[in-house]
Amino acid sequence: MLALSATVGNAEEVANYLNAELVISDWRPVKLREGVYYDGVIYYADGSRETIKDLGNPVLTLVMDTIINGGQALVFTNSRANTVKLAQQIAHYVCNYGTKLIEPNTLARISGAIIEASQSKLLGEELSKTVRCGVAFHHAGLDMETRTIIESSFRDRLIKVVVATTTLAAGVNLPARRVIIHEYRRYEPALAWRSSP
Repeated sequence: MLALSATVGNAEEVANYLNAELVISDWRPVKLREGVYYDGVIYYADGSRETIKDLGNPVLTLVMDTIINGGQALVFTNSRANTVKLAQQIAHYVCNYGTKLIEPNTLARISGAIIEASQSKLLGEELSKTVRCGVAFHHAGLDMETRTIIESSFRDRLIKVVVATTTLAAGVNLPARRVIIHEYRRYEPALAWRSSP
């Protein structure tokens, strides 16, 4: 038996339970760079810096820099409401950007598939509008079929940006050039505000 995971936190415990040998690998096909964005500059952990065009909104600045340079972005935020709000803001900017960044005809088909698949008419309509601009939101309130459409469209490089809660981080492997942490705290009723792990 071979058991693989990139996210399990207790690998030694699982290996012991399975009476298996634990193999750990840090190999990555693409080097990860961690940085902090502030006032038009990304300050990387290795001491290097990258200046990008500041649009007055940090998330929008990082997202647009990524899309314009041919990449895709994942944006993590702390609530379902924030995923929708941020996706709508980004979609508005992308759709009104002068240069063609998206494939409107293909996105219209994906938008239609979301309307058909969505069990919630309201969420389906909100999502289909942002998808027409190459942006989607992703959270636990969406049904599985709708989430699958978003994920596969992102893998196919049709959707350029996904704004999500941490539900997307649980075992999903998507090819993003840049991952943006918009909010690192989340509210849990029994614990109040706390930092995400």
